[in-house]
Amino acid sequence: MKKREKIVGNRKIWDPPFVVYFAKEKINELLKKKNAIIFAGSPRTLYEGATKNAFLAELYGKRIIIVFAGNKTEETIFRNSHRKICELMRHSILFSQETEKLTICPLDVQKLMRRECLGRS
Repeated sequence: MKKREKIVGNRKIWDPPFVVYFAKEKINELLKKKNAIIFAGSPRTLYEGATKNAFLAELYGKRIIIVFAGNKTEETIFRNSHRKICELMRHSILFSQETEKLTICPLDVQKLMRRECLGRS
């Protein structure tokens, strides 16, 4: 967990292998509960996609995986780059008029911070 603390402390998005590690944990948890899975905003990288798809195909078989893709719009980029996250539990707070001035997480009363997006210009 030192790697996670270092990345969280730097306020950067986690690297792909780290994201995949936590995704696999969650996928296994959902599989045990026999729940369906929908990924939104994921994968973000080719590595994440290839690794998660191989893992899902191993668990569920290739025929059950359905992929929908969409284009990024200026609005999507704006919303994602203005999203805030809870400093402690990493709750994601979507950007809106109602949340624009929030500084404290409404879920656990921790400080909100603006997520640094790598590659954002």
